[in-house]
Amino acid sequence: MEETKKAKENDLSEKKRKNITVLATFYAAVFLFIFGFGALLLTCQPFFCRSCHEMDPDIDSWASSSHAHVNCLSCHVESGWIHLLKDKMMAGKSMFYHFFPLYEKPINIKSHLSEEIHSENCMRCHSLVKVTPSEGILIDHEIHEEEGIKCSFCHNRVAHPGLAGYIDRSKMNACIKECHDGDKAKRDCLACHSEDFKLTPKDHDIKEEWKEEHGLLSKKDIKECESCHFSEEYCSDCHQMEMPHPSNWERNHKNEKELFGKCIICHTDPYFCENCHHPEYDPAIENWGKAHSGVVKEKGNTPCQDCHEISYCNACHRKQ
Repeated sequence: MEETKKAKENDLSEKKRKNITVLATFYAAVFLFIFGFGALLLTCQPFFCRSCHEMDPDIDSWASSSHAHVNCLSCHVESGWIHLLKDKMMAGKSMFYHFFPLYEKPINIKSHLSEEIHSENCMRCHSLVKVTPSEGILIDHEIHEEEGIKCSFCHNRVAHPGLAGYIDRSKMNACIKECHDGDKAKRDCLACHSEDFKLTPKDHDIKEEWKEEHGLLSKKDIKECESCHFSEEYCSDCHQMEMPHPSNWERNHKNEKELFGKCIICHTDPYFCENCHHPEYDPAIENWGKAHSGVVKEKGNTPCQDCHEISYCNACHRKQ
């Protein structure tokens, strides 16, 4: 009898242990689910992205963009829980890059992350029918879609504008460089602009001022000029010489004597040539005609003949 009683007690104890184990497992699972779900929601917020200091510039630019109301994951992760969980599982790579600084600076300078964004993410809010707000600009988005060009390829900086070091492919220069070069896609102005659209920028309107200023602007970014003036002869036809000057121009231009006198077309400073050719005197104090004799006596007339034929000197000296 006692053995039977002990066996029953052992069975009850075993059942209690099993029940406790099941309850503990259940509560642990609930806790982990709530904790995991909370962590998942937490890591989906933009402020979590900012927790890595290297992301500060990108988050700041996002906050001032037209997409400031859009959550990061709405663009960077495909819709659906499976894709979200997959992204979170792969997040360990970003942490590794953070603690062992292997990330590029600026972050995503080559825009490869933007190119991974699926157009379906954009279509949650946008439509291919009407997505061009700028007056006079006509972009056939349906053709781009048919060609397999993702929205994010052209609009790669739409949510992170204005950051130095990044290429913004929505600019006309990038359109021409990437595709509309005349080979991959047509380079006709009316392909993207309406017939009544004023193609020339406002700074071109005052012709005399633009004539003087455009040289300095072209030195800053000749690609800006080439957006419209893509003919190789466009600059040369006006300047009557190779433009922009070739890299060896400073050394070799002395051989282009037929161009003498044309420098003033762009270099309006009357002493521009003097700064290199007659550095020994100050034109504001003395006249080169009086000063040059001392230089010729010291160095000879060979340097003079880089620009002046011997007849140039004789025309003056024989009169004396």
